[in-house]
Amino acid sequence: GLDGRPITYRTDKNKTGKRLFRMRWANPNLHKDKHGNPMKYASPYQSGSHLYIPNHIIALFKKGLPFSTLIICEGEKKAEKLCRHGFNAVAVMGIHNFATGGDMPYQFEQLIKECQVKNIVFLLDSDWQDLSLKSGKSVDQRPKTFFSAVEKFQRYFKAYRLTGIELELYLAHGKDPVYKGIDDVLVRQLKKKETKLLEDFNAAVLDREGQ
Repeated sequence: GLDGRPITYRTDKNKTGKRLFRMRWANPNLHKDKHGNPMKYASPYQSGSHLYIPNHIIALFKKGLPFSTLIICEGEKKAEKLCRHGFNAVAVMGIHNFATGGDMPYQFEQLIKECQVKNIVFLLDSDWQDLSLKSGKSVDQRPKTFFSAVEKFQRYFKAYRLTGIELELYLAHGKDPVYKGIDDVLVRQLKKKETKLLEDFNAAVLDREGQ
């Protein structure tokens, strides 16, 4: 959490609260979900969807240091990698949880107010619009899910205007399918040239076409 303490969750059987954890499986094929699909990440049953906040962001929040742009990405490792190279980023656990889950994480409001955030960027992977050929599923399920997540993102942050907070909202996504996530771009495509991404990002915000 933003206070630097572990996040806890409650279940139907445990009302006192358990400590949240996330598991990144080294071999997803050995860990299948109820539909038989490999799982990269796993969380405890009924633990809900939470915001991942890197220590870099926690430190800014505790000191009350302002920053203009907050990036929201999918996956903890992406947020950590971005923070190492000059960005300020947090992560949602997964687009499916984000699109279909309940309330937005309460930490967003705390961060925006305490750190005087002006710009919010929702960052998607390059495969956000890929069609799926899995048996029993609609081929356009993936882009529809991402659309729902973006729509929810837009509605939520636009509503801050009702409290007198004006936010600029941006949508970004990977362009090269060879590099699925922003962490792939930084680790592989821009290795030892990571500062180029921050320069390019700042230029894209001002660019007429947003490129």
